[in-house]
Amino acid sequence: MLLEELLMPRFFAFTLILLRISGLMLAAPVFSNSTVPVNIRILFTLTLSIMIAPLLLANGTAVALPASVLDYVWIAAGELGLGLALGLGVMTILSGLQMGGQLIDQQAGTGLGEVLNPDLDTSGTLVGMLVFLMGTTIFLLLEPWGGHLLMLSALLDTFQTFPLGGAYVPVSTIEFLRDLIHHSLVLGIQIAAPVIAALMMVELALGFLSRTVPQVNVLVVGFAIRGLVGMLIMIVAFSGLGEFVADRVSMTIDGITQSFEPSG
Repeated sequence: MLLEELLMPRFFAFTLILLRISGLMLAAPVFSNSTVPVNIRILFTLTLSIMIAPLLLANGTAVALPASVLDYVWIAAGELGLGLALGLGVMTILSGLQMGGQLIDQQAGTGLGEVLNPDLDTSGTLVGMLVFLMGTTIFLLLEPWGGHLLMLSALLDTFQTFPLGGAYVPVSTIEFLRDLIHHSLVLGIQIAAPVIAALMMVELALGFLSRTVPQVNVLVVGFAIRGLVGMLIMIVAFSGLGEFVADRVSMTIDGITQSFEPSG
């Protein structure tokens, strides 16, 4: 009986740590990639939990056992939601990048070529996937440790703000994620705008060409010209994409971490 009273609170605390980390692994870039086998992701989550648990429980932190299964489900939902919020924030930015690439493909005429995006588990266009992979690479190379380690560090900091058993998703975090969706849409349009503007000028020039020289097959010539112009504009426009995306991802991680802080 004494052994049960000693071990049950610690096992309960371990499950809460596991749930908070699992939320991040379910939504964060790279960690949630469907190409990574599920057993590897589970093993990684368990390993992190086992490493973190002794540090959190070393100072004798007591976690009261829930009175019922319903109470445990409510507490578990708060722990899982906290990790999900952090992962979804960064994934929202990368999704905005893919949307911008898809807009470019629609204008360049390459929208019919689709490839699988394992991170989002959906199909996407060629440029959309290219920009998404560029964003993921930038995320992994963020200074000073990389975006994946910055996210894990931010998640560990939440154990100071929200003790085990007291986690929940604050209203400020929900509002931040809501605004982040808007910013990701704006980000996609900003990325696609230079290419779309150039391709509109190409379409206008092809329209004049078809009127002045009807013998030219505008459909065949236009496809090649749109692809060439689109590629040249992307080379120029994407030259500063790395620093731009790195700033956005860093601001997102910092913003979500600050939204976890209690107001007032």
